[in-house]
Amino acid sequence: MLPGVDGSKVHISRARHKSDSISHVSHAAAQLLTPKHFLRDSIRIVFGFLLGLCLRELLLRYGDTTDTEMTMAIYDSGPFPKETDSAVECPPCPISCSSSIAPVYREYNPKTRFEVIAYEYFNSKNQLYGNFHDEPRIGMYSYHKENVKHILAEVNRYLQLLYGTAWSVKEIVNGYQRYEPGLHSNYIFDVLLKSNLNSSTVMERVELFQPFSELNINHGSVQTLNSETVYFLLPVTYTVLDRLIAFLAYYEEQFLQREGNVYLLVIVMDSDAKQVKDIKELLQKLWKKYPSSYVRTVEMEGVFSRAKALDKAAKQLHEGSLLFFCDVDVRVAFEFLTRCRHNAKRGVQVFYPVVFSQYNPVIIKSFSPPNKIRTYWDISKYTGMWLHYGFGMVCLFNQDYQEVGGFRLDRAGWGGEDVELYERHVKSHLRVFRAMDPSLIHTYHDKNCSFSLASDQYEMCVATLADTYGSRSQLAKKILLAEQTEFFKKQKSIH
Repeated sequence: MLPGVDGSKVHISRARHKSDSISHVSHAAAQLLTPKHFLRDSIRIVFGFLLGLCLRELLLRYGDTTDTEMTMAIYDSGPFPKETDSAVECPPCPISCSSSIAPVYREYNPKTRFEVIAYEYFNSKNQLYGNFHDEPRIGMYSYHKENVKHILAEVNRYLQLLYGTAWSVKEIVNGYQRYEPGLHSNYIFDVLLKSNLNSSTVMERVELFQPFSELNINHGSVQTLNSETVYFLLPVTYTVLDRLIAFLAYYEEQFLQREGNVYLLVIVMDSDAKQVKDIKELLQKLWKKYPSSYVRTVEMEGVFSRAKALDKAAKQLHEGSLLFFCDVDVRVAFEFLTRCRHNAKRGVQVFYPVVFSQYNPVIIKSFSPPNKIRTYWDISKYTGMWLHYGFGMVCLFNQDYQEVGGFRLDRAGWGGEDVELYERHVKSHLRVFRAMDPSLIHTYHDKNCSFSLASDQYEMCVATLADTYGSRSQLAKKILLAEQTEFFKKQKSIH
């Protein structure tokens, strides 16, 4: 064994004498050509091949997947620290690898300007800049912090392999991230490297591509779910009688005429006996029209509380019932039944759909581009918005409602009870399925926020009223039009 160029050991084999080599090969060949040895070696080869396939399959299925493979590319970041006369020995400065380390990834190529994917920006202060439900900046969520921490540790390890352990990452100066569909997650880090021997620092840019792994298919039959009865739980008071009439007309069209296998429980909270009687007569009329349907009234007295109303109705049903907590102002299309049945799984998952909230039709008509609106029920930026902070519409099994303790029953009126239930489900063992649902549209109605509400409920009410009145563009046009009208009036009076 001799030392190699890189310090490793090089094996040198000595050649045999020519006659010895020939006789040795002839003897070995004669042994291999016997039928007994040929059969033995063939079995060994086949067995080894099959064993290799089995091991490969086991590694693919049960191998360690905690560390996702990343591809890194390092780019030249400019001049490095100059040597000083300090008595402390400087560690070796990083050397740019931009020419020797090429990024290995499939590049995303946008076809139009609309397909360009912008990066989200973040920094060492855990601030994330982007467009998050119209929020320009948010604090990083815990899962994002953990992801950045993991990637930063990989970057530090990688740079130390290149430049030595005398250098380590001090902080992130600039961070960028984006998701490139079907390809990978893309990160760019501008990191500040600090010498562990003195105060020298240098900036490095590292770009990372985290490729997606193979698809894992979780297949389950949904055919038997189509027959599951969905119980609509609808709390009302007499003050919303006109909206209840509109709800029942749409409910009849979508579910009773199409035999949607739904039950309707209307919880009436009113102390006036005559008003309760009027609502009951309205429901009885619907039931007589469709005798095979299930329409029932649950009466309650006292101050209106959405939480108490829904809780009382839920407790009258068995734990295997599939519930839908509804609202009198929400138009529910027939297609929602399938999604409710498929997305709520007893003991496993609850479904919190995101409702599309309609803007004020007067604002839509007056301040939208003329050819953009076909009907007020279209889903577009001119007709409404996704109510991403609303959790009142829920599809879940009664067991999964009761298991987390249900609603907080000391809540009067409207607002807040849905958020608390949602948070309980998030913290439970149940999976929360959250998705936009175009079959749920909250119809616009005039609304006043009562001063008798609790402070947090009043703030929620005002915020919702402001958000759902119109888009920013439409409201800006309305304000500008009013200002210009006032300006011209003043000008006219002067002249």
